[in-house]
This record gives sequence, C-alpha cells and structure tokens, in this order.
Amino acid sequence: MDPLATGVLPLCLGEATRLAEYLSGQEKSYFTEVLLGYTSSTYDTEGELLQQGASFHLETEEVEAALSSFRGRIWQRPPRYSALSQGGKRLYALARAGVEVEIAPREVEISKLTLLPCTEWPFTPKPPGEYLCLEIHCSKGTYIRSLVHDLGQALGCGAVMSGLVRLSSGGFRLSDALTPEAVEAFVAEGCFEDILHPLSPDLLGLDWLVLQEQEQEALRFGRPVAVDPDRIQGNKPADAKDPLELLLIGSAGLVAIGTLDIPGCLLLPRKVFSAAIPIGL
Repeated sequence: MDPLATGVLPLCLGEATRLAEYLSGQEKSYFTEVLLGYTSSTYDTEGELLQQGASFHLETEEVEAALSSFRGRIWQRPPRYSALSQGGKRLYALARAGVEVEIAPREVEISKLTLLPCTEWPFTPKPPGEYLCLEIHCSKGTYIRSLVHDLGQALGCGAVMSGLVRLSSGGFRLSDALTPEAVEAFVAEGCFEDILHPLSPDLLGLDWLVLQEQEQEALRFGRPVAVDPDRIQGNKPADAKDPLELLLIGSAGLVAIGTLDIPGCLLLPRKVFSAAIPIGL
C-alpha cells in the first residue's frame, strides 16, 4: 500500500501465503482525498509539491464531467515512484537515482467513481474548492495516485492525493479489520487463532471442484485428469470457453489449484499444496 494509505490489507499465513495472489487480484474500494492546484513527482503530498500557479474555480458540473471519462475500462500509466519492476529494478529506485524510463500504460477498470462531500468520514473537513473527496471501486493494479494526477490534468489545475483509505479488498471489509495493536493484544492473550479468517471460494473469487480420491492422487503427482465441466460448482458462465482456474477440494480441504481446459475437459494442476488447507463451502 502507498505510504499515505490506511485500511484493509489481507494477510496470509503459512501455506495460505501461496493464495495471496487470488486475494490481491480482486476488486478494491477506496475513499481518497484530493488536493487541487498542485502536482508532485510522486502524485501525492509525500513528494515535493509544485503549485500550478494560476488561480482556479471549479464548478461541480466541471468535476463530474471530468470524472465521467475515468469510469469503465481506461488506460493508466503507473507513477514513476511505485514498486513495479522494470529491467530488474524497482521504479522508485530508478526515479530516486534520476534514471528516466518509459513506463507503459496498462488497462484497468474503474467500476465506480463518485464525488463525495469533503465533510464526510474518514477525512477531516476541508475548505470547499481546495479539495475533492472520491469513492472509487477498481480492479487490481489500479493506481489511485495516477487516477488523481490524471484527473488534475483533465481539470487543468493539477491534483495530488492527500489521503487514502482502502475500504475493501475482495470479500474483506474495513469494518472487519483489526489494527496492529489489536492483533498484538490477541497474540499476548494466547488467542491469536480466534482472529484468523477461514478460507472460502467467495474470498478467493474462484469456482471449485470436489475431487474423487483417484483424481486427487493423480493431480498430486502433476498428472492431468479428464473431468466433466458440469461438476464445477460456483459461478461458472454457461458459455465459458476459456480455461477456468479452479479450487480443487479433497476430503481434507483444499489440495490444489488447477486449470480446466473447457473444450478438452482436461484438468491440469497449477499449485499443489503439501498439506490440505481447511476451506469452507
């Protein structure tokens, strides 16, 4: 998460760390605070602020018109100061070294982008006209700092991110989150396991298949298995043609993640776990 960010951050323990990519790959939602009239190298107030100079006055209609161009699938260029790698080095390390690199834009999806009053939680009320507050629902890989910067350019006055709260990440909500201090207290009381969240297909965003014993044995040794796609449980599209990534569940829990080639009905193991992971259905 960005230095300014607070909010939901799912953590995986033990064998479940191999499932982190599925948790982080789901839609996220944020409240973000935007300071108008400035730009910075980091696209937020952590960097050196550069005032645009000219005074400005924005009507709500102007802001709404600008926001409309950022909804749906859009192309976005990540910030120079980010943890993405290029040529084996982090972009922020290259930026700090003064190395200029061309950062390719990538496609992301903004499913919700709503202008909010700047008097609402979670931010301290701000002077009208100097700040914007937004609620954003977006796909994996979306940089809110880049969105804010691009919005500032579209408005012609510049903008930087001055606050960010992640409200949700997949099935995890801010209302269910614990502070580091609360986690430490549970650990000190010897009841850390009480706060662990059990896995489920909904949390991981995947459909699932219950394996027969001989199928489980074959997949454990990396062998493909022919299966009937009608056995898939979850939200599989009726007209699915592309390979599906599935949770493969045995009698003791989640034993693997595999890819099912729909036309060929062939199930291939992708990740096999040394011990079954408990999972609720």
